[in-house]
Amino acid sequence: MDTLNQLVVILGGWAVIVSAVIYFFSKRIADKLNVRWKESAEKNVTILQSELTKNNNSLSHLISLYGTSYHQAQERRIKAIEVLWINLLQFKDTIPSTGYMIYNILSDDEIEAYWKKETDNKNFLAGQNILLNINEIERSNKILALITEIDRERPFIGENIWLYYDIYKTFIGRIGFLLINGTEKRYFKHWHKDSLINSLFDKTLTQEEINYIYSSKNESLRITMSFLESKLLNEINRTLSGEVLSESALDRIKKMDEVLNFSKL
Repeated sequence: MDTLNQLVVILGGWAVIVSAVIYFFSKRIADKLNVRWKESAEKNVTILQSELTKNNNSLSHLISLYGTSYHQAQERRIKAIEVLWINLLQFKDTIPSTGYMIYNILSDDEIEAYWKKETDNKNFLAGQNILLNINEIERSNKILALITEIDRERPFIGENIWLYYDIYKTFIGRIGFLLINGTEKRYFKHWHKDSLINSLFDKTLTQEEINYIYSSKNESLRITMSFLESKLLNEINRTLSGEVLSESALDRIKKMDEVLNFSKL
């Protein structure tokens, strides 16, 4: 026992020995825990790297699919817009040629006096004959065929393009109606005075745009058609360029509904 006590004293006492023993075993335990933590961490890192690689591959695949789908959708959209524009140009031809002369050259008074005018002018008389000889059934069938061709492309044409197409179609159709109806009644009025066209523009154009259109007394038909074509082309360019539209879907639908109410001729 004395020998043990002497040894304890030499080693610094029981407190030092106990501390040394605790430190020794703690170090061993810590080392083992550290080894296990490293093994676990390395395993988790390997799993994480595997998941990241898998996610990156999936993301790359999705991006590739999106790019392919977008390219295909864009090509289909371009084709649909081409069909719309080609048929719209033919739709313009449903306006009798004399109509362009009436609404681009004559004043309001001259338009209203058109059927009362007595003249030996062969061109004027020829214009009357053109209007009188229009086959309304044939004209209506042509319009219906053109509209049907465009309607087939509806799923591939954006809302705003469709909106301005509908405005343009309604305006052109209404001009033709005024000419045919005026011929039957032997009385024309300027389209500026047509309540349906006025309502259509009030619902779809800004006041500044309306003022511009109605301030054009000479060549009013050409100017208005060019203006509406410009609006339509602007929307086509915005769609094909991928520009984000500022209007919400709800606003666009409301505006389209307003226009569609005026689309029946």
